[in-house]
Amino acid sequence: MRLSQIVELGKWSERPEAADITAVMRGYDALMSKVYDFLTCWFMAPLIRGSHQTLLENMGQGGGTTLLDIGCGTGTLMVMAGRRAPSDLIVGLDVSTGMLERALRKLEKSGLKNRTELVLGDAEAQPFRGSSFGACTCTGTLRFIPDPALALREAMRVLQEGGSLGLREMASGRGPMVIRHIPLPFKSSFVVWRLLPDHWVETLLRSAGFDGVTSFRSGMVPQFVIAMGPPVRRYAFFFASKPSMRVNPPHEHQAIALHISQGATVRRISREA
Repeated sequence: MRLSQIVELGKWSERPEAADITAVMRGYDALMSKVYDFLTCWFMAPLIRGSHQTLLENMGQGGGTTLLDIGCGTGTLMVMAGRRAPSDLIVGLDVSTGMLERALRKLEKSGLKNRTELVLGDAEAQPFRGSSFGACTCTGTLRFIPDPALALREAMRVLQEGGSLGLREMASGRGPMVIRHIPLPFKSSFVVWRLLPDHWVETLLRSAGFDGVTSFRSGMVPQFVIAMGPPVRRYAFFFASKPSMRVNPPHEHQAIALHISQGATVRRISREA
């Protein structure tokens, strides 16, 4: 079943407008990047870090892997992954300069700057060559992406054969749900989150070409939004892999420059940028 069929069957018509997407990006740069770590790393630290640990443990992340964190935000998962697998090269991709600048400071403080790269870019048009990464993670990002099917196809493209993908999202009900955020000055509309049912996400993963799709729910997290539904939701975890036609030979990680698509314009976030 294709996404268009799923959308039609589910009467899924409310999609973020371009102006709203831009407003959200600006809002993260101007405001959310300044308070995000307070909310997620202090106030909600046990929930967020626990969910990251669950994701990494179920992916079986080991040393020698080049990991891409799609929608890396302020780099919390990157730090945890770097400490878990000291030989990995970890790349963070995000659309918000403000969030990436916070991530840079966090990675420097954690002593991981030399094994990490931060790239300003779009999950729907990732500026990397195919088969560049041994693993991809994406936490709390899919609900913001206008075309999640395209983003998952891009994840498939940049993964190496046999590479693993791990997703973590807030769980929806039996059908899709639009979550309307408390009004904020940088918002041009109230549509912020679009939560997809577990079976939709599983279908999207299979449609993108992934194998071994599994999912489960775990933990509880407050919504902090005005919406119809419970004040807390469970986390939904999804795992899949890119089919392997051959075994990838072991190799040491390479500089991220070798993974950038030819002709792509990329802004790397660094102290010199």
